[in-house]
Amino acid sequence: MPPRALLSDEEEREDREDREKLRSVDGKLRALFDRREDLIVEVRHVSAEQKSIYDRRQAPQTEVERLYEEHHQLGKKIAELRTAREAARKKVEEAVVQVREARLTFAPGERVRPEQIRKEIAELELRQQTRALPLD
Repeated sequence: MPPRALLSDEEEREDREDREKLRSVDGKLRALFDRREDLIVEVRHVSAEQKSIYDRRQAPQTEVERLYEEHHQLGKKIAELRTAREAARKKVEEAVVQVREARLTFAPGERVRPEQIRKEIAELELRQQTRALPLD
């Protein structure tokens, strides 16, 4: 080290103050670097935790999306079935109107009751089963 030149008291005091300021700034810089390292470690920890939460949430999220799609498809199917039901309902109403019109064309005495039709069918079946056919 080269020998230092003699300084006056005031210059020596200023030199000492400058060195103390430099040490103080160096100390603050080291403290800030240490704090920065701590914050980087904390950020990495929070990031890992965030990824862990995301990974845990992913499976239920996939299930929710699948169920949502299934719900959407069921909604479409319900709409199609309602449309088909309405079309069938219109056909039934038309058929009911035609039946009522047909009933009005017959006189009440001419109508045949279902019991009478069943009785005639039973008699025909009995006659067919018991009647012998000629050989020729």
